[in-house]
Amino acid sequence: MKHTGSVIIGIALFGSGLPLQAQEMPKPKPEIKSVQPYWIPNGKTVTFKIMGQDLAPKGIEFTDKKVTAKVLKVEKLEPKTDEEKAKGNTAVEIELSAPDDLKPDSYAFKLPHDGETQPENKIYIDEATPEIKEKEPNDTLRKPQPLAAAAPFALTGKLDNEGVDVYQIQGKAGEVWRFEILAKRAGSGMDPILRLRDPRLVSVKVAVDNQDRDCALEYKIPADGPYLLEVFDADNRTNKDYFYRLMVKRVAPAVASPASSP
Repeated sequence: MKHTGSVIIGIALFGSGLPLQAQEMPKPKPEIKSVQPYWIPNGKTVTFKIMGQDLAPKGIEFTDKKVTAKVLKVEKLEPKTDEEKAKGNTAVEIELSAPDDLKPDSYAFKLPHDGETQPENKIYIDEATPEIKEKEPNDTLRKPQPLAAAAPFALTGKLDNEGVDVYQIQGKAGEVWRFEILAKRAGSGMDPILRLRDPRLVSVKVAVDNQDRDCALEYKIPADGPYLLEVFDADNRTNKDYFYRLMVKRVAPAVASPASSP
C-alpha cells in the first residue's frame, strides 16, 4: 500500500498545475561558410565578405598584426533555395588593409563572438597585378587562349565545364618563365597540375600539388616559339568550386647575344 500511495502522490504533484522550470535552448554556434572573393591584393584598402551561419561578430582579428581590418556591416539574410542556404544566413562586410611588402600567403583571422565559439578562417593576400579572365573555348591543345599581355599578370579561371584549360605564351630563347597556381590555399576543391608543352607539343615540365600548397613551374625557354600551359585537376574532375588564380611572371628576360667582331 505504501508503494501505491507514493505513486498516486507523484502523479498528483505532476498534474497540480505548478509551473515547470523552462529549459533554455542552446544558442546556435556561429559558423563561417565562405570568404568572397577568395583572394585580395596587398598594398590597398579593400573590402570583402564573409558568409556564414548565425554570425554576430564583435570585430575581426588577424593573427599577423601587419594586416588590419574592421567590420563595416553585418547583414541578416533570408535564404530560400538550397544554394542560398549553403552560404548561410549572415553576410559580414570587412574592410582590410595590407602593406605592399606583405608576403603572398594565406592569412588566418577570427571573428570574436559572445560565448566560447570564435569562428576562424583565412584569406589569401597576393601581389596586386593586372588580371585576365579565362575565355572559353580553351580546352584543347589546338584551341588555346593566347596570353598577349606583358608579364607579370594573374589569370583567373574555373574548371567547371571541361577538364582542362590551355593557355599560350610566346617565349623567346633565354627567357625564364614562372607559373604559380593558387587553388587549395584559397579554398578551391581542385588538386591542381600544371604542364608545359613546347612548340612541338612535347611535354617539357610538369608540376603537381604539394601537400595542399598548390604548385609552381619555372622553365628556361630554349628556343623561340609558342608554348602551351595546361591547367587541370589531378583526377581530371570538374566542379563549379574548382576555381584558381594563375600568376604568370617572366623571371628573367632573354639575353641578347653579343655582336660578333668584324
